Amino acid sequence: MNDLLHDGALSHRLKRATAQVAQTTPLRFAIAQPLTARENSAVKTPRSRRMARSRIGVAVAVVLGVALAGGTTYAGITLLQSVTQGDPGAAAVYRQNLGDALALSQTRDGVTLTIERAYADVNGVMITYAVNPHSSTLMYGGFATPTGQPAVSDSHGQTLAGYDAYFQTDPQTNESVGIIKYDAESIPATVRELALTVTVPGLHMENRAGSSLAGAYAFHFLVPVSPGQTTTVDRTVTVHGVGVTLDRVVASPSETRIYLRASVGFSRDEPYLTARITGKGYDTRAGAITDPTELVEMGITFQAPNGEEIETFNDTLYGKRGSFTVTIDSIGSSDRIVGPWVFHFVVP
Repeated sequence: MNDLLHDGALSHRLKRATAQVAQTTPLRFAIAQPLTARENSAVKTPRSRRMARSRIGVAVAVVLGVALAGGTTYAGITLLQSVTQGDPGAAAVYRQNLGDALALSQTRDGVTLTIERAYADVNGVMITYAVNPHSSTLMYGGFATPTGQPAVSDSHGQTLAGYDAYFQTDPQTNESVGIIKYDAESIPATVRELALTVTVPGLHMENRAGSSLAGAYAFHFLVPVSPGQTTTVDRTVTVHGVGVTLDRVVASPSETRIYLRASVGFSRDEPYLTARITGKGYDTRAGAITDPTELVEMGITFQAPNGEEIETFNDTLYGKRGSFTVTIDSIGSSDRIVGPWVFHFVVP
């Protein structure tokens, strides 16, 4: 096993940190007031749009630091493969050659930004990009935007909400490859092709002397939209006086989503929401690369405009049939409310 695979395992363990914190938080079995009424500045993060608490970004940053410090090489594996190996949904999209290869490049201030591929389905839009600094002293440090992601809009002027982003850098070449994801829930189900504009006001570039900006960049392209499969559940389970409703399960080639409502209401930040989907030979906690004794929860949560809480799972249910179970182990904002709330459903 090469060093990169060790880095991948570390990344998985870091992604699991949120769940581990939840497991060690004192439990509260019942509450009387809505979650939205309990303020906790250590937990809440202001968001102007539906932004996620990424479980990936921090992990990649740490792994990148390990790689740079240890002089990791990418022998026998491409940088793109190293990025997608930690995301089963992204890996499945590339393995099936879904979406479009674009290779759209622009060079500004000695830095080339390339939109390598674009993919879209009923759940989200996924864009793969590469950053190549022409100077060996420069290294990519992220997008110069408040959200850390470029603005992506469709032909109707609608701006898509970003909810996940991660990248890795090859310390030998300083080339970086990353993936950015956007919510496509607001796009009508009948749409089969999207015309998108990606606007990048600048790239943070780092060297020993400090930081600088490269850019701006702008790209326009079309991407086909892959269909998904929706299973309507619409069932409420009450535990300790708290009712949780599983509205539906939406599976696409890139990820699976569950849509939840609760009698106490979900707050804009729900750090203690832990959920899983299991079935015969299937468990969303199982990652692409993991220790055989360790199950890894992969995905993120964010809130829809109607107040529903969306939990995503990178290990998608798409294409699978049979009986499955959604288990909500806990919910909560400033307090963790323990369940479990258990829902059974069938994908015909």
